[in-house]
Amino acid sequence: GFREACLPHSYAFTRYADLWGWGTWARAWKHFRYEVPPPEEVPIKDFMMEGVDRYRRLAQRDRVLSTRKSGSMWGYQWQYAVLRNRGICVAPAFNQISNVGFGADATHTTEAGNVRAANAPTALMPFTLSHPQEIIVSPKINRIYADNVLGTTGRYRKRYLKRWIRTLLIPGYQPKK
Repeated sequence: GFREACLPHSYAFTRYADLWGWGTWARAWKHFRYEVPPPEEVPIKDFMMEGVDRYRRLAQRDRVLSTRKSGSMWGYQWQYAVLRNRGICVAPAFNQISNVGFGADATHTTEAGNVRAANAPTALMPFTLSHPQEIIVSPKINRIYADNVLGTTGRYRKRYLKRWIRTLLIPGYQPKK
């Protein structure tokens, strides 16, 4: 998990903006926009994440950019702003928050069945903090996030292969946006 990937430090750096508990600076928030461009205008390089395969980068791009139809999902627009501007996020070795916003009266996470996210154990951060010597994105942390949030590569590889075949075989075929 995160703890092992961060060792021997108290935290590591990642490209993913994990929105279960977060903070930012005003200078970074200035990059936030509800409006995001259509997928065909966003190069895959904007979703470059060290240690994460191309298929899951494409899946993250599709996921984030799918919110352009719904201005209320600010979390994905924030993720886009971070990735587009090559932002770096801090991932603590020990989970500091527990999400209690699951259930029938929740805004988005109405399914209480997501037990892992709903009941993620927390732990106190040991002090004195151990800081990394350099600000370098951790491929291990990026991969852990991709594994937990995006799932396996196989499902995405199949999806993009089907799209590619359709563009070859069906004249004028345009993938769903």
